[in-house]
Amino acid sequence: MKKVLDDGTIVSKEIDVTCIGYSARKQLMNSFLKIVEEDNEKFLRRLRHRIDSVLGLIGLAATKKQKIDILQDVSGKVKPSSICIAGEMLVGPAKAFCMDEISTGLDSSTTYQIVKFLRQMVHIMDVTMVISLLQPAPETYNLFDDVILLSEGRIVYQGPRENVLEFFEFMGFRTEMPSGTLADGGKFFGALFFSLINVMFNGMAELAMTVLRLPVFFKQRDFLFYPSWAFALPISILTIPVSLMESAIWIILTYYTIGFAPGASRFFMQFLAFFGIHQMALSLFRFIAVVGRTPIVANTLGSFTLLLVFVLGGFVISKNDLKPWMKWGIYASPMMYGQNAIVMNEFLDKRWSSPNIDLRIDEPTVGKVLLRSRGFFTEEYWFWICVGALFGFSLLFNVLFIAALAFLNPFSGDSKAVGEVEHSKKMSSTKKSEGTSTDLMSTSSCQSSTVYILDKTSKKGMILPYKPLSLAFSHVNYYVDMPAEMKTRGVKEERLQLLQDISGSFRPGVLTALVGVSGAGKTTLMDVLAGRKTGGYIEGSIYISGYPKNQETFTRVCGYCEQNDIHSPNVTVYESLLYSAWLRLSSDVTTKIRKLLLMKKGGQVIYAGPLGVQSQTLIEYLEAVSGVPKIQKGYNPATWMLEVTADSVEAQLDIDFAEIYAKSSLYHTNQKLIEELSKPPPGSQDLSFPTKYSQPFITQCRACFWKQHWSYWRSPEYNTIRLFLTVFIGLAFGVIFWDTGNKIEKQQDLLNLLGAMYAAVLFLGATNASAVQAVVAIERTVFYRERAAGMYSEFPYAFAQVAIETVYVAIQTGIYSFLLYSMMGFEWKAANFFLFYYFIFMCFLYFTMYGMMVVALTPGVQIAAIVMSFFLSFWNLFSGFLIPRPLIPIWWRWYYWASPIAWTIYGLVVSQIGDKDSALEVPGATNVTLKAYLKENLGYDHNFIPVIIVAHIGWVLLFLFVFAYGIKFLNYQRR
Repeated sequence: MKKVLDDGTIVSKEIDVTCIGYSARKQLMNSFLKIVEEDNEKFLRRLRHRIDSVLGLIGLAATKKQKIDILQDVSGKVKPSSICIAGEMLVGPAKAFCMDEISTGLDSSTTYQIVKFLRQMVHIMDVTMVISLLQPAPETYNLFDDVILLSEGRIVYQGPRENVLEFFEFMGFRTEMPSGTLADGGKFFGALFFSLINVMFNGMAELAMTVLRLPVFFKQRDFLFYPSWAFALPISILTIPVSLMESAIWIILTYYTIGFAPGASRFFMQFLAFFGIHQMALSLFRFIAVVGRTPIVANTLGSFTLLLVFVLGGFVISKNDLKPWMKWGIYASPMMYGQNAIVMNEFLDKRWSSPNIDLRIDEPTVGKVLLRSRGFFTEEYWFWICVGALFGFSLLFNVLFIAALAFLNPFSGDSKAVGEVEHSKKMSSTKKSEGTSTDLMSTSSCQSSTVYILDKTSKKGMILPYKPLSLAFSHVNYYVDMPAEMKTRGVKEERLQLLQDISGSFRPGVLTALVGVSGAGKTTLMDVLAGRKTGGYIEGSIYISGYPKNQETFTRVCGYCEQNDIHSPNVTVYESLLYSAWLRLSSDVTTKIRKLLLMKKGGQVIYAGPLGVQSQTLIEYLEAVSGVPKIQKGYNPATWMLEVTADSVEAQLDIDFAEIYAKSSLYHTNQKLIEELSKPPPGSQDLSFPTKYSQPFITQCRACFWKQHWSYWRSPEYNTIRLFLTVFIGLAFGVIFWDTGNKIEKQQDLLNLLGAMYAAVLFLGATNASAVQAVVAIERTVFYRERAAGMYSEFPYAFAQVAIETVYVAIQTGIYSFLLYSMMGFEWKAANFFLFYYFIFMCFLYFTMYGMMVVALTPGVQIAAIVMSFFLSFWNLFSGFLIPRPLIPIWWRWYYWASPIAWTIYGLVVSQIGDKDSALEVPGATNVTLKAYLKENLGYDHNFIPVIIVAHIGWVLLFLFVFAYGIKFLNYQRR
């Protein structure tokens, strides 16, 4: 301190200024100012030189201050923000810098130079620096070491700049797929093949539409309305704009989003290829529909054809790996030409023209190496040959379609379902009968005597005592919501009334005829009384022997013969009666018509009372009405009563028969009878049963399974074709993939094996799911009737349907597994074969359960087929064959585990080859072991087998329970 105060120099040791007095501190400050003043000019020269050096380094020496025109006649001076940057850096000993939007007012080149200098400063001087930038140029962005990304006030990424893309790809956000290398080809092959599948499946919709048109065509053809070509030609022409539209939609949505070759010519060439594929598919499936002629046969043939053309399309198995005597199948498959066209269009683009570095394949470019390794054509002119072949196949199938229409006839004696599908036939026959006399429905209450049920073998009767019951209903009204068409015509009411103030009674020992013209409401009244209506609004009172009707107990004593025949189509009449008796009779009924209930259109009663001898009482009642003509001698009373009570007669006579009846003494007599029957007799008890159903749960299961057994056994269209198709596909696959399981030396050998397993389970499994839907839909209609009759609960029905399918699937799988396992050359070990059988069995079973489940959850077969196809396309995409699991974005990888097919392929692969350590030749890379390649590149681990086994059980149980609960809680029957 002394030295500082005397000579003005600063000592090296620290001085605590808080410990010295005021005069000493003042003297210290004066000494500092003296030093600064003496060296001030020298200090400023050094500072100015340093700033000029820095500004020159970053290219701003001439921009310290610049005069610019801000507005007309207005001028000013601006100082570039970079000088503020330099000042912050150079004035003072700062080692940490925070810089906000430093590029404001600068062009990208200047910003790049500034950031480049700052980067050098950070690395040389060990400075800490954070810079915020808004959308920097790529070259500027690449100068940074770390990146912090903010979104809505939160950090979404902080880490090395070079790891940003990898991080977001891991999170499921993908940029355009990388291309140009051998490793990139697999994803593009999978994307193109998936596109091909979707376009082809869109064409398969033509099959169902054509089958629906055939009955009308055959009828009109046989009456010589027109030749077959006149029917076929308009259909073929009208599908051209449909193909153009569907192909355009698919290309527009997928081409550039996936990242195919960006050239416009490549875009339109792929569009042309897909248009040709779609036209070929439409004509192919139209031809198959005429050959099949029925839905089950046509769908089976269609699935089989689709399977063959796909397997022989060149992607599932390479053309180079087929046996020489099987290569004709490749050239006979239309899909081969479509597959070649789209892959050549992609891989012959210039972005795949990098030089080939793999000397094992003699091709100049990466794109041609990828094509050659998969067995595709490598010359550009083959694209036009393939497109021409597609249109040639389309023409050929159209010609065959016309020939089949001309020479084939409908199958005679088709086994059609006796159900709601025949409702139109029943209605037509009903209308014919209405034209002659009357439409009659009869109902009879149980008599106090007995009902005789004959035993087929003993020919003896069995006496079943029943308690006589009466049914009385008073002032019953029924409404439905007003149809939209009637509202558009000006009707303002919200409800439409179908039954109007109906009263009546049915007594033991009295057979009552319910009569009325068409539209009078006979069926509606019967449905209301029987409790079969599923919609609408019911008013009024219904009594059973004086007690209010309880639907749950009423079904135990009520038998309802409906207007439509709804029965299982392959069960005999005797078996149906036996089945009903088995479930409805407890484990521990000769009459003449005596009474008539006559209704008129609109649901109103115009007569309720005795008929009398030869209907004399009814005749006297109607003839007593003023203006009603007398009945002629020998005329049918039933016809006469409908003619004289018609709406036209009412209008002519200006009377209302319902009003006349309501004022008659007969009406009041009936009301007294209804009132009497609406009160329980003294000492009587209401209907009650110890259990909801007549038979216990096990008996219900046995009866339902017995019925399903006979129904399936007598269904050749379904089961015989299914088993025949299984054998045929098994043999075809065995020949095509002969010995592929025993020879895995190259990557393509492994891909062939994966393709074999993928095709083996996907197509036959999907066929099972599709074929079972028609069967379940028919049986569901029968189920609705039998459940309403109180025969059994929902779960025994579901159990029987699942159990009988399981039996047939087990047989199907046994045949299929033996053929495939032996012909594909897998190692004969008991454990391996068991796992092979198990995974295929469970696969076919969950496919079948899935088809049944979709029917249970949807109103009809058409919607079920759409829903099934929608989810099957996702199962296919995420199966692990088109795109291996490690290459699927993490955001979508969960769907891989949600795809049952992925589990099956996983199980089949690892159970057969997942533990092998043989060398595998991979193009563009060094050889690796098969086990290591499966784990690292495909994500298959042999130790995962126990989890896969359990997962298959889980899928089957999931679809089974959803099917059962769908059947239980969803009722799509509308009555």
